[in-house]
Amino acid sequence: MGKVENYSDAAKIKSLVDKKLRLEEQMAEEEEAWFSLTVELETLEAELA
Repeated sequence: MGKVENYSDAAKIKSLVDKKLRLEEQMAEEEEAWFSLTVELETLEAELA
């Protein structure tokens, strides 16, 4: 029974690590998009000034 519990715990840990990595990747993509929009906004503001 101990091995089954260890396997279950390992599977839970792997699942959480995978989820964390996906969220970190998503955050990086959103940060890149935010930066791009910021640059675009600053460019438009400069053109209007």
